[in-house]
Amino acid sequence: MLGDSKIAITLDTYSHLVPGLMEQAAEKLDAVFGQKKNPSAKEGKK
Repeated sequence: MLGDSKIAITLDTYSHLVPGLMEQAAEKLDAVFGQKKNPSAKEGKK
């Protein structure tokens, strides 16, 4: 981590520097915890 108080701050600030960073992180978390399909997430809905 870069000293930010929350990971969201780090990702919001620096993730544009590495295209696909969020997708790569999600894939790795899926591999560790098991993939859960959420169709609304792909559509950008919460």
